[in-house]
Amino acid sequence: MGIVYLATDLRLERRVALKLVAPELAADPGFRERFLSEARLAASLDHSHVVPVYAAGETGGQLWIAMRYVEGTDLRSLLEREGPLEPGRAIELVDQVASALDAAHAIGLVHRDVKPANVLVTEEGGREHCYLTDFGLARDQGADAGAPTHLSGTVDYTAPEQIGHEPAGASADIYSLACVLYECLAGEPPFQRARPTATLFAHTSEPPPSLAERHPELPEAIDPVIARALAKDPAERHGSCGELVEAAREALGLGERRLTRRRLLLVGSGAALAVAAAAAVPAILLGSGNDTPIAAGPKPILPVTQDSLVRIDPETAEAVAALAIGSRPVGVAAGEGAVWVIGQGDRSLSQIDPETNAIVRTISLPPGESPEGIVAGEGAVWTRHAFGLRKYDPATSSFPPLPNEIESPENITDSGGTGFTNDVAAGHGSIWLFAVDEVLRLDPATGRIVARVSIGQELAWLAISEDAVFLADGWGLLARIDPATNRVTPWAEVSESLHGVAVGEGAVWAIDSDEDLVFRLDPATLRVTDRIRVGRSPTAIAAGAGGIWVTSERDRTLTRIDPTTFDVQPIGLGGAATDVAVGQSAVWMTVDVR
Repeated sequence: MGIVYLATDLRLERRVALKLVAPELAADPGFRERFLSEARLAASLDHSHVVPVYAAGETGGQLWIAMRYVEGTDLRSLLEREGPLEPGRAIELVDQVASALDAAHAIGLVHRDVKPANVLVTEEGGREHCYLTDFGLARDQGADAGAPTHLSGTVDYTAPEQIGHEPAGASADIYSLACVLYECLAGEPPFQRARPTATLFAHTSEPPPSLAERHPELPEAIDPVIARALAKDPAERHGSCGELVEAAREALGLGERRLTRRRLLLVGSGAALAVAAAAAVPAILLGSGNDTPIAAGPKPILPVTQDSLVRIDPETAEAVAALAIGSRPVGVAAGEGAVWVIGQGDRSLSQIDPETNAIVRTISLPPGESPEGIVAGEGAVWTRHAFGLRKYDPATSSFPPLPNEIESPENITDSGGTGFTNDVAAGHGSIWLFAVDEVLRLDPATGRIVARVSIGQELAWLAISEDAVFLADGWGLLARIDPATNRVTPWAEVSESLHGVAVGEGAVWAIDSDEDLVFRLDPATLRVTDRIRVGRSPTAIAAGAGGIWVTSERDRTLTRIDPTTFDVQPIGLGGAATDVAVGQSAVWMTVDVR
């Protein structure tokens, strides 16, 4: 599709991977429009195992995309150098890719070109870390998802439906991932032939070869798992990439993941290591090396068996209620006298009575982009979408119109920005919203912009305190806005990768999804005072009700951190925690059981 350069972002003085798309592709108006649209969609996929997309655009007819530079190798080179991998290592690497693909599928994005060359392998925290890259062939599942226009070099991993120019959904990625897993275990793809046409024929017409026959040291139980994942009919494959990996893990006799956890506490320039026992967590593996194994605790009081809103008692840190709600719930907010949940799968907004834990009403969101975030405050409920914001008025049970530049901000900044990014917050008599490289301050009554605060950064999260607005970008920087003057403090460097920020319990708290850490910061100086180890790939954070609450979608846990002692208490859920909020006398969490 093009050529990739190691480049320097002069504004932030950082190295990036800069891809220039081949001129013959850029000359196609249809491709150019789809490329820019899909680049925005890929940029909205914020996951610890997906290479972050910093920016994309067109300059002088040249299409380009800037991504994080990952120093290391790729899985193809690793396999060429080392051959078949030990089963435990193969599963660990493929599991990371599976979590990235499942996250993409959750927002309707299909990668369509999963192969070892698109899996970057580096070392982070003393262990191998995979990044899935190159969403250049990615396609929204709702769009025309026919076969790729070129298959050269990717035929070894192409699903039959792609070859037949049929719609290719998430199951096509499951098929390709199974080919990658097969190669990790066997040292070669399942249908490798001398000629590409023979390989394509094998994908569509031949049964998958037996791994156990090629490698007798592998158990025969792995063959039915691979056969299901490589079924010609997409409907016969596993329900998700994660399901495929767990089935393979069990077939290979690797057993369930054991839970290991350590609490790392660093104060000032010195370091102190403490190992803390955890209770009420499922049996899963966290970390490696010198981590101390901890026995699995009891199951949650109310095991979650379907997409749900879970209520946590903040005093006991126990689940006291679970309410089946929506489809793929991705956001929760507590305020305006209720608890609010948005369902991405069915595009719904649900209102819950916190006294009875019952659904008061479920509202269909207006047509448009899928919902991605929610906040309740300043007299209304605000739902954030990929490229817009909507207001729901609980008093009138309606969606009052907002200015066009807010509901559908195609050209919201003079710098040529194409929409909002990441977060929205309510407080100080305003609604605060990111738009490319500035923060918009909105009048909550009209939705009109009353101030633009230039921040010079992109892809950020917001948190509101009594005297400030805190903002974090995805590359480790944090700053604060004085709501009285709209002035921004200099950016403070926290870590390489931030994924969220919260304010409460006397501090600012930020999560690092790559290093599995929560940072405690002094709200005045933004200096890091403590670091606390939590579950793998933390996804959301909230502060209040006597604790700091962190979701780990991959580990299917909610972790409570004592803000004084930093004791860590994981809570098993039975599903993937997608968001958390504090308010209405409880802690509320959305859980996706897929």
